[in-house]
Amino acid sequence: MRPSKTILVSCVALILAGCSQRLVDFTVISSKNINLSRDADFKRFSTRIKGEDRKRIIIFIPTGIPNAKEAMDNAIESVPGAVGLVDGVITQNS
Repeated sequence: MRPSKTILVSCVALILAGCSQRLVDFTVISSKNINLSRDADFKRFSTRIKGEDRKRIIIFIPTGIPNAKEAMDNAIESVPGAVGLVDGVITQNS
């Protein structure tokens, strides 16, 4: 294989490859105000939920910066009455 073809194939592979990075594992987290005196009333949701905050990249130019707080808010708001998240992971994919 010629060197120029090898370089081209390597560049295409790097462009198409994605990256996933685990940022944090948490036990309890919330971006909402929680009244902890009512902790006996809290119930744990039976299934895992997912929250995302995505920004597009147009020809190597990002349209914004993804925000973990927005992703957390989206996950909390996806369950009616939820005030926080338990036993979760925050990852960043690109």
